[in-house]
Amino acid sequence: MPTLEDGQFPDVIIEGGPGDCIERAIIIKGISREPVAVSIEDAILLQEFGEKDTHWQLQMRSIQKHAGRTYDVLDIVLNDRRRATYYFDVTDFNCKSDPFAPCEPPSFFSKLWEWFQGRRT
Repeated sequence: MPTLEDGQFPDVIIEGGPGDCIERAIIIKGISREPVAVSIEDAILLQEFGEKDTHWQLQMRSIQKHAGRTYDVLDIVLNDRRRATYYFDVTDFNCKSDPFAPCEPPSFFSKLWEWFQGRRT
C-alpha cells in the first residue's frame, strides 16, 4: 500500500479539514484518474488507522453532492467496532475543465452506483 510520504503521489495536494464531516472534508487536488483517488483515500486512512482489512474495514463508499461540490464518502468500521465516516472533497478531480459545466461523478463511481442500484431491485 503506497503512503503519502513515499513519493507515489508527487502532484497531489491535500488540503481542508480532518474529514470527519462534509463541512470539514479532506480536499484532494491534482489527480486525474479514479484509481489514484481511491489509493490516496486509502493512504490517508492507513496513516490514521493502520492497514485496510487488518485494522479497519470499508463498509460503504458513496458519492454525495453538497453546495455544488462532490464528495467521496467512506463509512468504515474499526477493529474495536467503532464506526467512522470520512468525507473527501473530490470536486477538483470530478469536474470538467469548464467551471460552468455540471459536475458529474467519474465513470468508476457511476458504474459502481449502477451496480448498487441493480442489487437493490
